[in-house]
Amino acid sequence: MNRHHLLDITLITIGIFLMAAGFYYFMVPYNLITGGVGGVSIVIQELFQINVLILVYALNVSFLLLGFLVYGTTFFMKTILGSLLYPVALTIYAALELELALIPLTDDLLLAVIFSAVLMGGGFGLVIRHGGTTGGADIPIKIIYDFFKIPFSTAVYIIDGSIVVLGTLVFGLEIGMYSVVAVFLIGFISDYVVTGGTKTISINIITDHADAVKDLIYSRTERGVSMIPITGGYSKSNKTMLLCVAFKKEYYQVIQAVHEIDKTAFVFVNTSSEVLGEGFDGPH
Repeated sequence: MNRHHLLDITLITIGIFLMAAGFYYFMVPYNLITGGVGGVSIVIQELFQINVLILVYALNVSFLLLGFLVYGTTFFMKTILGSLLYPVALTIYAALELELALIPLTDDLLLAVIFSAVLMGGGFGLVIRHGGTTGGADIPIKIIYDFFKIPFSTAVYIIDGSIVVLGTLVFGLEIGMYSVVAVFLIGFISDYVVTGGTKTISINIITDHADAVKDLIYSRTERGVSMIPITGGYSKSNKTMLLCVAFKKEYYQVIQAVHEIDKTAFVFVNTSSEVLGEGFDGPH
């Protein structure tokens, strides 16, 4: 394992522990529902009095196995770290809480919303920026996207929106409204950590191995790449610039593909305020 991969794993781990802290210390005590496995677990705990940690473990492992059955070993290996490390982090925080009596940290619900969003949004952004995944509800969302041809953003809204609505029915309208605020804050913060807040980005790559880079980008992300002939201003040599427009979640995959083929490639990234066309169906 090289230094670059070790740094990625370290930052992904930090991101997952930040997410777990936001969930355990600020969402669970106030029943804030922001979708995903955590939101479902909080609702089930309230209805059936099952410990939220047990539920997170059970749901994450179940979805991990579902991903293995549907997508195979490669997908399983990519998602296993986040799927298992997240409940482990929650278990560590629970042990600390028993020793130090840390919960609740505040009596102000709005303050809990803000801190949960900062920790969960920042943590999730770190995980995505460095090529990780949190597993959990991302797996059924991917299955809906792949097999039912429902746009990815719509699948996210269906799954997470349904969980927030369920939480509102269980805990009341006020908690539901605070939860919606938390959802938007988490999304904004994670977007900013990954790509400065943009939904889509255009990645420009100048390389001497254009065909190999293009093919690897497509195999990793299924994003098309335009090939633009250019001439070096100093060297006067003919080169090829690749242009790839991608969603923020695909940033790391594209950059990693470039570096695998050509570590000396010149890369610059622009923000894209709006992208229309095949493969870009709206917010992602």
